[in-house]
Amino acid sequence: MTTINTANPSTRTSLGRLLIAGLLGGALAAAANTALLLIGQAAGVAFLAPLGPPGSPLQAIQPINVIMLCLMPALVAALLLAGLAQLTHRPQPIFLVVAGVFLLISIIPDWVLPMDSLATRLLLSLMHLVAAALIVGALLRTHPY
Repeated sequence: MTTINTANPSTRTSLGRLLIAGLLGGALAAAANTALLLIGQAAGVAFLAPLGPPGSPLQAIQPINVIMLCLMPALVAALLLAGLAQLTHRPQPIFLVVAGVFLLISIIPDWVLPMDSLATRLLLSLMHLVAAALIVGALLRTHPY
């Protein structure tokens, strides 16, 4: 009896490569944004923001917060791109639109939630832009389509 294996080995490799690229982009974003956080703190920016549910008191943003909030979205983005690659022949334009929408949504809290200063708002928004550029850039360089 003959069996047919429908699993595409290149898809598994592609998913693995995308996950690695996502982690690399996330790690680069985490390093760059941690540097921005530390430089901002050295310049006197307190980086106080509500880190819990609505109404939470302002707390200082720590490097671990920055690292986790760069790595987690990077992995989600890699999975999204891999999923889009399975559904369409041209996943990159769709991925860019979705990434752009998520970038805009991620910046909204920087401007509507209470923060300690305008400098905190500006630096957090810059950190979102840096993360998006590094994560999306790493993923699009890796994806073969």
